[in-house]
Amino acid sequence: GMAEEVFQRAVELFPEDFTSLANLLIARRTLCNWWMYEETQRLLVDAARKACDVLDERLSRNASIHRRDVQLPLMPYDASLLQYVDLVLGRRVAAARTLQSFGKRKSG
Repeated sequence: GMAEEVFQRAVELFPEDFTSLANLLIARRTLCNWWMYEETQRLLVDAARKACDVLDERLSRNASIHRRDVQLPLMPYDASLLQYVDLVLGRRVAAARTLQSFGKRKSG
């Protein structure tokens, strides 16, 4: 479909943009196109873990957190549909998305 083509082009232009890769995976899942599905899942799970680690590090330093501070590639619902996302990572993604949505001001 059109969305799949657009997201594929975005991934080609910006391979480090994992949000576009997630959107491509979702578009392909919607179309029941399973080409490279497992490899893409693994890349997204790894990117989500790294993004959560960055957020955890910022929290440990009591740093402010805003939407653009960290690229979290997956929404919690989409993460829950991936076979390589365990409960711990699923919770971390949900917590990270909440922090990004509502922010955290530096305290003290």
